[in-house]
Amino acid sequence: MSLVCSVIFIHHAFNANILDKDYAFSDGEILMVDNAVRTHFEPYERHFKEIGFNENTIKKYLQCTNIQTVTVPVPAKFLRASNVPTGLLNEMIAYLNSEERNHHNFSELLLFSCLSIFAACKGFITLLTNGVLSVSGKVRNIVNMKLAHPWKLKDICDCLYISESLLKKKLKQEQTTFSQILLDARMQHAKNLIRVEGSVNKIAEQCGYASTSYFIYAFRKHFGNSPKRVSKEYRCQSHMGMNTGNTMNALAI
Repeated sequence: MSLVCSVIFIHHAFNANILDKDYAFSDGEILMVDNAVRTHFEPYERHFKEIGFNENTIKKYLQCTNIQTVTVPVPAKFLRASNVPTGLLNEMIAYLNSEERNHHNFSELLLFSCLSIFAACKGFITLLTNGVLSVSGKVRNIVNMKLAHPWKLKDICDCLYISESLLKKKLKQEQTTFSQILLDARMQHAKNLIRVEGSVNKIAEQCGYASTSYFIYAFRKHFGNSPKRVSKEYRCQSHMGMNTGNTMNALAI
């Protein structure tokens, strides 16, 4: 999967011309650049370490956070941050780039931590979404930021600096629609929540549905079963897994 953006940790100060503008980068400074701008940093690679982020990681990060969508007049070419614990960040990037990276959940949390350094920066969300190649992927990432939000097509257009007619046209070229992307994202989130949340009312609310009955209808139509049925199946699978584990432990004893 292609990279969307990179976080760059500068360990030696350098001057560079990026997109026809001169910049001075300091030792210990942290940058976040999208994949298109990243190529302009290639001549200076000896001055920094970096970690890349693919679309799947960005999608999961936006699902796990609750960042407010703020549009900016001109999208940032890259973001800069300082006053970050450089020793810790250096070790994190070294680990994430090493062959020892075999604990998926731990590595994912470290990746999210690297992104969160820039969460308060103006233009953060725009930079994340601009790095995604497909328009449908950009829309999906914006929606995943806050699935409980009553998203409208205009909201997405404001984030992407694009007209409603052009967005509809581009999504049609990718054989999808805004409504379909929103439905798929909400249904997948609902299915994940069912594993840990017993209240269908709460799940409906967290997925952006004001009506629980309509949520149940949409869920059944999407998956072929009601939320309660799917929840029961998950509980049965979990119970069987626990029994299998207990049997194995008994045999070991």
